[in-house]
Amino acid sequence: MNKKRILSAFLVSMMGLSLFTGCGKKEQETTTEATEEPTYTVTLTDSPMLNETAPETDPHKGLVQNDLNGEWVTPEQAKKRPVAIMINNIDVALPQSNIEQADIIYDCLVEGGITRLMAIYSDWSNLDRIGPVRSARHYYLRKAVEYDAVYVHFGYSTYAQSDCSNYGRLDNINGLYDGGFYRDTNRVAPHNAYTSSSGIDGQIESYGYDKEHHDWYQKPYKFNEEDTDMANGQPANKVTIRHNDYSDPWFEYDKERKEYLRFEYGDVHYDDQTENQLHFKNVLVQFCDHQVLDSKGYLNVDFVGSGSGYLVTDGKYVPVNWYKASEEDSTHWTFEDGSEMVLNPGKTCVCVMESSNTSGFIVE
Repeated sequence: MNKKRILSAFLVSMMGLSLFTGCGKKEQETTTEATEEPTYTVTLTDSPMLNETAPETDPHKGLVQNDLNGEWVTPEQAKKRPVAIMINNIDVALPQSNIEQADIIYDCLVEGGITRLMAIYSDWSNLDRIGPVRSARHYYLRKAVEYDAVYVHFGYSTYAQSDCSNYGRLDNINGLYDGGFYRDTNRVAPHNAYTSSSGIDGQIESYGYDKEHHDWYQKPYKFNEEDTDMANGQPANKVTIRHNDYSDPWFEYDKERKEYLRFEYGDVHYDDQTENQLHFKNVLVQFCDHQVLDSKGYLNVDFVGSGSGYLVTDGKYVPVNWYKASEEDSTHWTFEDGSEMVLNPGKTCVCVMESSNTSGFIVE
């Protein structure tokens, strides 16, 4: 039925209704024979008004995804550079403070078989105590530059010291010489250096560092719009990252939270300020070549080149691959079929392992 016929039928129906309701009571009483009115159906699907009045259904309109955690934020918030803070991770330095708020935590080996963390924050506001902060390593420093982060550390190795002076894209804050740090007298040095939101912000202002991303910055990850199951993944209820007999953190999957809870040194890995166990939506394993540089045991971790790894999320894991063409390039991640790797929105722990230690990645 076309629109003109629909409209005509509608008007006839309304006229009949008007005549009927306009009759007086006396006329109704003298009517001895009921007359059945014809029934008309008015179809409104062709009306242009339906599209004009439809409510907005896109909950993310005007927003973009945060580059570090996939959360939906304003474009202005997404332009803000992060900070990357070196965190002491030896057992006597625990517990750490305000690292739960980090969006990404890198866990890499340093000399002596221990690991050091680098916590990357898109929002570090309102934190009075972050740390303990420890010294820089050059491969961490270069990874911080990849995220276009302001790199925060307390001291450095010989190799990192050279990079701090000569690495062109680096903006760093060093507790040895800069303000914004303090010592906790209740803890033993060198495990007692801390910084804060105000301390970091003050040094960024003092140095005049850019607060928004540089033009050369490349987004590190692609995220699903919402939590998405990996159809081809294999079960991963517990994942151990066994670097050696001393450093072997592990993650246990919490089905209710749909996150991985972190443990290390045989116990819960927790934040002493929030009193929460560290938790991650994604655990990303990256196998890289390691080289011992000198008699002191200082390492180089080669992030340039290509290699393999694993993505662990939502109780499953899949193999992935990575490549980085140069120091100035971003790391690119792909699934085994060559498609771009996609993370689920949430926090990520990147565990960097020696490329010859594939057996150290243990899944249960």
